[in-house]
Amino acid sequence: MASKSETMSVPGLEKLFEDFLRTSCETFQALETEFGFGGLKKHFLGGDFPYSVLQSEKLPTFITHHVQNSHAWKQLAELYDFAVNGIATNEDTMYVATNAAEILSLASYDECRMHHAWERLVWQADGRHGLDNGYPMEYQKLAYLADVDIRTVRNAVSAGQLVSSKTQGTDFVENESARKWLSGRRGFKPTVYAGQTEVSLANVNSPIAFGAILKAQRARIVEAGGTLATQHPALTEPVINTLESGVFDLSLNMINPVADYYQIERKQFLSSVMRTFFPEQLAAIQSLSSLK
Repeated sequence: MASKSETMSVPGLEKLFEDFLRTSCETFQALETEFGFGGLKKHFLGGDFPYSVLQSEKLPTFITHHVQNSHAWKQLAELYDFAVNGIATNEDTMYVATNAAEILSLASYDECRMHHAWERLVWQADGRHGLDNGYPMEYQKLAYLADVDIRTVRNAVSAGQLVSSKTQGTDFVENESARKWLSGRRGFKPTVYAGQTEVSLANVNSPIAFGAILKAQRARIVEAGGTLATQHPALTEPVINTLESGVFDLSLNMINPVADYYQIERKQFLSSVMRTFFPEQLAAIQSLSSLK
């Protein structure tokens, strides 16, 4: 699914559920009528219900529970959580958008379309996956993630706040530039992994994981009643937000102040920064060490 439309509001999950249920029933009824078979809508709803029941202001609890337990709806709910709230059920988010898009396509047809917000959610989830995995960002996807009009992205590019390039006629924003810009947007929610246990910095291999661990570490310190204090004037709130978005654009002499702020062992933190953000330089240093 694709769209070049501007920012559009996304209804709550409850409204989108009603849209999915009613649109699917219309589609299934059309299939039964045109192809001469029955039972599809009945199976979907968990019973044979009259049309009037589906058009009532409040759907019966039994129907709601039955449809919400379906594989199709669980995939769409996962799409919403990932796109809007940044909640990933696991680290493999590659297929969140494509799986949902296929379901939405199967459950609607030209005469009975899903709410346009579903299209935005597919784009937004695909954009979030790309952001988290280091890909350049299309303007529209970046706008959806920031919850702004695409003109805001274009203005940021014109003002030099975003680094842009063009590939095969399409404008993109460089990944690190996009992550840094998003860290200052109120409408953006960074990705978090539901049920994620504490991860050692030794296992970090991507900027997004690096930022997520710093954010989680800060939250743990606060919850434990600890003190987040620093005497270094460069560690301002915007700088901390940028670090936690997965961007390290500080000089290396800031390693120790940042490590102290997050109460992380300094050598471990340095190793993580070099491995994540300066892999070529680290490889060169390691190769020189091996020659000794």
